[in-house]
Amino acid sequence: MKKLFILLIFHLFTGYYLFAQFEIKNQTKSFMITHSVSQIIDNSHALACNVTTTHATYENSYYRAFDLFNYFNINSDWVVQSVDIGIGLADAAVGNSQSISLKFYTMSVYESSIILDSLTLLGTLPVNILDEYSGQVINFPLSQQITIPKGRILVIEVYVPDYSLEGNIFFIGANNVGQTDNTYIRAPFCGVDNPINVTEILFPDMMMITNVYGEYLDPDPEILSFNIPTQIIETEIVNFPDFKIEIIMPAETELNALTPQILIPAGYTISPASGVTVDFSSGPVNYTVTNEKRKISKTWAVNVLNATPDILSFVLTSQIGDAVITGSPLYAVDISVNEGTDLSILKPIITIYSGFKISPESAQTVDFSSGTVVYTVSHETLPLSQEWTVNVTENVAIKNIVNNEINVFPNPSSGDFTLKLSGNKMISVIDFSGKEIFNQFSNENVTSIDLKNLNNGIYILKVLADNKIYFGKIIISK
Repeated sequence: MKKLFILLIFHLFTGYYLFAQFEIKNQTKSFMITHSVSQIIDNSHALACNVTTTHATYENSYYRAFDLFNYFNINSDWVVQSVDIGIGLADAAVGNSQSISLKFYTMSVYESSIILDSLTLLGTLPVNILDEYSGQVINFPLSQQITIPKGRILVIEVYVPDYSLEGNIFFIGANNVGQTDNTYIRAPFCGVDNPINVTEILFPDMMMITNVYGEYLDPDPEILSFNIPTQIIETEIVNFPDFKIEIIMPAETELNALTPQILIPAGYTISPASGVTVDFSSGPVNYTVTNEKRKISKTWAVNVLNATPDILSFVLTSQIGDAVITGSPLYAVDISVNEGTDLSILKPIITIYSGFKISPESAQTVDFSSGTVVYTVSHETLPLSQEWTVNVTENVAIKNIVNNEINVFPNPSSGDFTLKLSGNKMISVIDFSGKEIFNQFSNENVTSIDLKNLNNGIYILKVLADNKIYFGKIIISK
């Protein structure tokens, strides 16, 4: 049965051998997406289900799928404005024209197959094909624009009706130069009732030429990725409202001549461009993404830094909330654990930058029962090091907190508190469950603490200063 099917295909699917240069007739100002590597039509690779004696074509449908978000990086709703179709050979039996249709669909998931039941038809564009279009790539503007929602797959069908009785000949424009996704065909008379990849019917060199033009419904400039070779952690891209990017390079890297590789959505430009060498040694550099047609742009401040002897994370199995890691000038880690935890046999899991080492090492058993433990982070080859003080404390029940350790007033308060304590200090507020909900660094002798965003209730005020931890109870009453 399989052999009979293949033989039937070879008798009915044939090519029409004509080689022609192309012409693209397109006046639109929108941007183009395509899977076609070349726009040159070579009809020795054309394919149609047709009458073998006359080449008059039966019903044929040709399909292209465009994954707008995952492949073309189109990051918002996209309006299709026109389509280029390669016309390999058009020869009307009567007159000099014939009608075909362009159909526009969406589907939610594309996994290298097109299933008819998964398609949602958005619109159909009847087009008149003149014989003189043969060998050209022709642009067809849409009479009514079609919007593809963000994240949906655009599928375009070139539908050719059954012209076997009329004697019309139509071969889609194609070549074998290359494509970035599959060409699909449906031809009921030849036994292909559903769209199938042409490679599955032994025509792998038939690569349909189809281009799509469109524009964003509501342009949203965005940087999708920003990377520099040898960076040591994943890039942090912050959008609204700060619009900043931070990249950490090895400690020994010179920052005055780096070449970022940047990915932005289709239809946008970025300045400086991706692949351009830039000096980051003097501080942040501004990168601007622009939609030229709508004149909409956004700017990100890109800061590239050398890795330093920092502690990035500090985790204990019995901890409550995240560790409070404070850099310059304190260089301290403050972490709470469940009440009753044995502080003498803790094994912290610690993260530091690549190229550095820490002592005591990560996962090494350490005794925190006597108070502060000093960790030293140092570079493996460069003279860079920093001591960090780590304090691990048991969670203290609110009922056991007294206020004779901290001078904080007024208390109760509607949310505005004042703390009197000299020197550098890290101030934390902990709720009834033991979760840290506020932290603030201060080097003032008198510090204002704004907690007006918190609900009424009783909270723990925890202050780390001079390698000591002070506790107090505060009450918010509005």
